[in-house]
Amino acid sequence: MISINGRGNLITKSSSKVTIKSSITIMGTGTELPIEITADFENIPPHLHQCYIQSMMSSYGSVNTYDNTKEDETLSISPEILYKEKSRLETLIFGLFKKL
Repeated sequence: MISINGRGNLITKSSSKVTIKSSITIMGTGTELPIEITADFENIPPHLHQCYIQSMMSSYGSVNTYDNTKEDETLSISPEILYKEKSRLETLIFGLFKKL
């Protein structure tokens, strides 16, 4: 969930689900097999998250991870940056619709 509080800060709520997306392509066939592996960490104690992530990496391929065994930080984006990003996204989206 993403929301903006009364002070214009962007607030996000993290998910307990981790997904590894990959694919296998056999050259010369013109085909690709998409692969998606999802794990739910909801019932895993936070101090074990990194261990499970590393196990997933060794079992299912490499993944960019960070150490989430630390307490969650509340991150915020300044209203100026939020406005610039909103304007940039609007420009991109309107540009796509014009091409249709």
